[in-house]
Amino acid sequence: MTIEENAISLCAMGYSIQEISNMTNMFIACPQTSSGSIMLNLDLPSITIPNLKDEVVITRTVTTVDASKDAPYNANVKATSGVSVSVSPQSLSFNATTSELTFQVQFKVA
Repeated sequence: MTIEENAISLCAMGYSIQEISNMTNMFIACPQTSSGSIMLNLDLPSITIPNLKDEVVITRTVTTVDASKDAPYNANVKATSGVSVSVSPQSLSFNATTSELTFQVQFKVA
């Protein structure tokens, strides 16, 4: 996560521009979108959904650290009570020519 992405997440948590500037020693203009939208679109390994009301689809892109080896990864999800979760595709396979892949996670109120 870059300093800019950290600063944007602080915007989403309600910190003021001045507070963020004091913490990061840089000026960040907070996006004009809702805090929930900011948190959904940060490309992080974890997913935070501040207020699930119906359905949300999150897209993430992952990069392998060693593209010289074949590396398959399978989705394994444990959803919290009252939420159904699906991942597409269910499996990602990295190899010498594929070092970056994208997947989607769908969250629905059950």
